[in-house]
Amino acid sequence: MVNDPIGDLLVRIKNGGSAKKAEIRVSCSRMKEAILKILSGAGYVAGYELREKSGRKELVVKLKYDSHSVHAIKGVKRMSTPGCHIYISSSEINQRIRGRDKLGIISTSHGVVSHYEAKKQGLGGKFLAIIW
Repeated sequence: MVNDPIGDLLVRIKNGGSAKKAEIRVSCSRMKEAILKILSGAGYVAGYELREKSGRKELVVKLKYDSHSVHAIKGVKRMSTPGCHIYISSSEINQRIRGRDKLGIISTSHGVVSHYEAKKQGLGGKFLAIIW
């Protein structure tokens, strides 16, 4: 049993890219699917699809590489963990996520969104992770 499913998803993507895998498989949840939608839209993964195997749903994530076989995700930092939740307001977003090549993932009252979308809508929430 995994204690931190979001952290597990992000680390599997990062480690799969380091091992030059074409795709990885993770168990399905709505939160993971929302995070993958953000990563796919931002260009960090090539795509994902939902498959059913032996009556269980799983997400198959297609990893993305550049022309020199370098993985699109260079690093991942999990912010909120099951034991320590970190919440940020919309005014704190730019202070917490510095750098143009970074993507913050925030769980808001309007669903899981990127930090760009949260800032645009003036939303705060649980700060899930930073990806670069």
